[in-house]
Amino acid sequence: MNRPKLIVLTGLPAVGKSEASKILSEEYGYSVLSTDALRKSMFGQDYSELKRNGDEEKMRLELIARKLYQLSEGKDVIIDSCAPTDNFRKRMFHVPKRLEGRIDKIVLYVQSDEELIEERLLTRGGSKEAIETIKRYWEDPKDGDGGARLYRIQNNSGLN
Repeated sequence: MNRPKLIVLTGLPAVGKSEASKILSEEYGYSVLSTDALRKSMFGQDYSELKRNGDEEKMRLELIARKLYQLSEGKDVIIDSCAPTDNFRKRMFHVPKRLEGRIDKIVLYVQSDEELIEERLLTRGGSKEAIETIKRYWEDPKDGDGGARLYRIQNNSGLN
């Protein structure tokens, strides 16, 4: 039996994380947990509307609960999120001792050229300010953080 995989797709907004998670889900049957979709379903907000009143933490706790349930069922899980800081990614990779060592942990760091990111954001109705906000506290993922292997994907295609 294959070990369940926990994949965190990380990267700045508009680099193609959601498209990559959709492809992996369709090709391999992975369950996708999207912070954007969860935020929208729980609070009716997108990232730019997010209120700083604890909603983000509630959303993260719900994401963690859903992740643990699916992993305990033996399912492969993708977390589709900017996951901008080492601390955030470590929380996403944390599992109870009974699951530790029984799942494969992978970070897929999706990157794209800045001009293409801006173009994609503007097409979606986003702004350069949103990406600048995230860049201020962004921390590049490192191989081994949270016990995960790091892979980089350069996405300069029309996928967004």
